[in-house]
Amino acid sequence: MAMITITMNNAMQHAHRRIVDVLNHEFGKNYQSFSRGACNLGNNMVVWFPTILGGNNIFKGWENVLSNGGRKITSRYVGNDPHEQKAQHVRNLGKIHIAFARDKVSGDRYFIGVFESMNCNGSRIYNRIGTRITINTVTGSVIYK
Repeated sequence: MAMITITMNNAMQHAHRRIVDVLNHEFGKNYQSFSRGACNLGNNMVVWFPTILGGNNIFKGWENVLSNGGRKITSRYVGNDPHEQKAQHVRNLGKIHIAFARDKVSGDRYFIGVFESMNCNGSRIYNRIGTRITINTVTGSVIYK
């Protein structure tokens, strides 16, 4: 059985440039490519790749702000696509989000924690509930602390 444990302390050892490489190497997937910002793992869990730029930077209509010492992500859609605006309030709500952010210098995506989400005043708030994940790359099961 292949088990991988990723913590906040060893996150850069499990960092990858491309989303597809995070999914294949760390979660045992076998994708040729992957061009979405989240991957559903089943069991109410999602691997999420938020673009966190800070300040007033917006990526594809989304503004994601990391705050509270990395324990909170506030995400809101500020673009002009009415379908996306409506979808943000229901997509992946209530699921556990295993988040990987992009390092601004290297461009690699690294583990920043396990988050749960809730809607709040037109934004989605993600509060960190874990700083460690253990992944069985054969079965795809994930345990977080």
